[in-house]
Amino acid sequence: HAAAGLCRTTNVTGFDVDATKAAEINAGRSYIPDVPSDDVAAVVRGGTFKATSDMDGLAAMDVIDICVPTPLRKTKDPDLSYVIMAVEAVAASLTEYGPTAKIAVIPKGPYVLAQVA
Repeated sequence: HAAAGLCRTTNVTGFDVDATKAAEINAGRSYIPDVPSDDVAAVVRGGTFKATSDMDGLAAMDVIDICVPTPLRKTKDPDLSYVIMAVEAVAASLTEYGPTAKIAVIPKGPYVLAQVA
């Protein structure tokens, strides 16, 4: 997996609002079906990947890559509420602790893929 490869060469901190998910990652267990726990465990053991639910650390990051779902509404247009909430939460953290990071917003879902293709 590309993410595991990146974590072998770059220090990566994963953030999730769900502390249980962060704890699973830090224990070397993946809760994402497409990402094997062996891959997660290897980069956690290697010391280049950790997870947290503490927003305070975001200001120290060089890059913040926001990946949130963008499901389709019944009208087939994207529901961007997750993207908006994530950007607002990150912006509030950066404002409070100093704007030292760059933000890349990468929504995912069928609508976005159709727009990229």
